Amino acid sequence: LDSGCRAICRILAGELSRGDPVNKLKMKDHRRPTVDRSMSESEDLSLQRIKEVSTKHPGASVNHVLAAVACLTLRAYYMKYEPSVITKQQRLTAIFTLSLRQPDEDPISEGSIGNRFGPGYLALPIHLEDPCEVLRNLKAQMDRVQTSPEPAIRDSLLGVASNLPITKTQFGELLLDAYGKVTLCYSNIKGPSEIVHLGGVAIRKINFFPFIPVGLYFGIVSYVGKVHSSISVCSDCEPNAANLARLWPAAFEQLHSATMSQKA
Repeated sequence: LDSGCRAICRILAGELSRGDPVNKLKMKDHRRPTVDRSMSESEDLSLQRIKEVSTKHPGASVNHVLAAVACLTLRAYYMKYEPSVITKQQRLTAIFTLSLRQPDEDPISEGSIGNRFGPGYLALPIHLEDPCEVLRNLKAQMDRVQTSPEPAIRDSLLGVASNLPITKTQFGELLLDAYGKVTLCYSNIKGPSEIVHLGGVAIRKINFFPFIPVGLYFGIVSYVGKVHSSISVCSDCEPNAANLARLWPAAFEQLHSATMSQKA
């Protein structure tokens, strides 16, 4: 009950806020999202090397490491293109998707197929200089959200709102407010560990580019021992998504180096 009350308070506080302050990567008007996007993809990272990092941080997972890499990529971007976001310690929020399925639930069974997820929110610590501190900060936030009823409550509230006597336009604005006040969306999907085929043709790479009214999207996918990020950014925020993608490998190397040099 206590965790449910805290979750509801967090939701209400979020809905009453204006969202992230204006920054280079934030959608200018989330209620009137632009459709032009620039897309790119990062270089591959070795899943084995990512696990080298996670095992050095107690309780950390591959997902925690990749969230830190995304955050460090953003830190490098803002340091280069909009350093005031760093120096002013401006709030930068990411929405990330959490599965609401039961662990033993078959996602393609009748009655279960379709999207079953709720939103979680992260305050990205891009002002932190130590990559290991970035990872620990994000791990604490993600662990808290994953054990909270907040994502499920948010999903249920949107379900209730869909049955209210309001117009489609009003409901659309509710959806845009629920997802669009942040700077970016982040998702991490575990793909097959072995090569899969479609129509007899081997699939070389998997990319995700969802339609969501935010300025920036990081779609991280693991596939056959490698991990990369699909990057989609609103063109009037950043016309060249490659400016973000090219920072991805160095961000990981920064985290890997800092982790390996830690004292036991």
